[in-house]
Formats: sequence, structure tokens, C-alpha cells
Amino acid sequence: MKKIIQVLKKIIQKFITIVQKILITILLVLIYLFGFGFTFLFTMCFNRKALGISSIKKDTFWIKSENDDSLMDNCLRPS
Repeated sequence: MKKIIQVLKKIIQKFITIVQKILITILLVLIYLFGFGFTFLFTMCFNRKALGISSIKKDTFWIKSENDDSLMDNCLRPS
């Protein structure tokens, strides 16, 4: 009787570890895809410059600055 219980415990333990590995893998993949997917979508909507995508249209005369310093001295000096 004890041997049967021990064998059942080992079988159930192996089954549970396999199910845990499968569930963890599936959940981690879903979290990864949804997490980075939503982050990418929000970044595309609200902060396109962070992704390196410029939103300059062809019919504008604005030119991107070569010097991207945001120091106060650059703002104060006349152009």
C-alpha cells in the first residue's frame, strides 16, 4: 500500500511540475507580448520622438536642429 501511494505521489508530482512549466511559459509570453505591445502603442501615440520617428511633414519649412542641446545658454543667446 505504501509503495502505491509513493508511486502515485511521484506521478502526480511530475504531472504538476510539467503543468506548471507549461503555464509559466504561456503566461510569460503573454505578459511579454502585451507589456511591450501596449508600451509600444502608447509610445507611438504620445511620444514618437522617443522611438526615433520624426513627425516632420514634407510641406513644412522647419528643419531639425543639428545641435540638440537644451541648455539655457543656447536659448538666451541671439540667433
